[in-house]
Amino acid sequence: MGPMNSATSAIMLVLLAAVVGPPIGLVLGVLFGLLSTAATKLSRLWNDHELGPKRRGGRKVDAGSAPQLVAILNELSQRAANDRFAMADQCPLVTL
Repeated sequence: MGPMNSATSAIMLVLLAAVVGPPIGLVLGVLFGLLSTAATKLSRLWNDHELGPKRRGGRKVDAGSAPQLVAILNELSQRAANDRFAMADQCPLVTL
């Protein structure tokens, strides 16, 4: 093997990498981009119930720390439950 064979092999490897490399890199880059974007979106969706209130200064409350708020929320939830059953009686397509 002389220097000409080594140079030819090197040129062939460079040409092969130039021809085959970009399509492989493109496909892998697109797949990596899609997977990382999906993972980011899913993690945000999964943790949104915790992050949203924290960003806005929200805190957990109970009947001892905010009795009026708890009373309002209880009343609204009872109304919603009653309205749901009342609407089910009026609409024959709704099944509970």
